[in-house]
Amino acid sequence: MGKPESKWSEHLIKRKVDENFFDIEDDLTPEEADRIDDLRLYCDADLSNLKNVKEVRNEVRKTKKAKPRSDIVGFVADAILEDLDEIESDLKFAEGRRGKFVLFVNDWGQKLYKDLRKSEDFNDIVVGTHVDSELILVHGEVKDSSHLSQIIKLISASPPGVPVQYRVIVESS
Repeated sequence: MGKPESKWSEHLIKRKVDENFFDIEDDLTPEEADRIDDLRLYCDADLSNLKNVKEVRNEVRKTKKAKPRSDIVGFVADAILEDLDEIESDLKFAEGRRGKFVLFVNDWGQKLYKDLRKSEDFNDIVVGTHVDSELILVHGEVKDSSHLSQIIKLISASPPGVPVQYRVIVESS
């Protein structure tokens, strides 16, 4: 039995600190190596909620300020703090109304794309959220009206529960 397919929405929200921050080619003192290991350990925490991000940020700041000061530890800590800012911003977005809607549409669209991408007739069709409204946009081009009818039928078979707007050009010859 294969690994379950991940949802697209899981890739839209950053929840991990970049591992590359810890790949240091400079010669480190034993103390610097220990502090970098501590930073890595803090960053291995569950960063799926704002409380945990705040706790990790505090530990990273303490490690950065610890004496004796180290430029390389400070550099790594600063990079981590920037990443934590991005994670925090993503989590706040995901918790908001707009974020929840965007994540929902991405997961709903993932299922639709499985069917659409079975045929090259639908390669120019894109599904996403409207910039300002909570509705799904289906846009692109198809070669004839029967293809547009197929798209509408596919969406009707698994309705998203929100309005769907079609902006599809039909290239009738």
